Amino acid sequence: MCGPVASVARVLLHRRVMVRLTVDFRASEREAAPLVQALRSLVRSVRPQPGCLECSVVSALESDAGVRYVERWSNEEAMSRRVRSDDFTRLLAVMERAPDAPELSFEFVDRVRGLDYVAAVRGLATSADSRER
Repeated sequence: MCGPVASVARVLLHRRVMVRLTVDFRASEREAAPLVQALRSLVRSVRPQPGCLECSVVSALESDAGVRYVERWSNEEAMSRRVRSDDFTRLLAVMERAPDAPELSFEFVDRVRGLDYVAAVRGLATSADSRER
């Protein structure tokens, strides 16, 4: 595909693809508590934004604590708005203050399947059931 049709297809795909942002922090148990508190403050301001499907903080308080911050957005356009926002600048500031450099990733998910996938892989589905949705 080339020309205007390809451009329109790219725009439509750009708008439909779910995006997940994950930031993994490594911190001691003592360092994790204020980090979690700062991230929870962000969660409260991010969740009500249009296109936000999830925003959460998970902490494993052990000797080498891990803190994971996750945002899931309905499409790339919503994620782009998020990255340009003042709230995202706050997330970057939290990352800069972290004891060790956190790992940040953006995952672009173009489809989600459920038990239909299990059935298809195990050969339990009819040809109509095994098509991707």
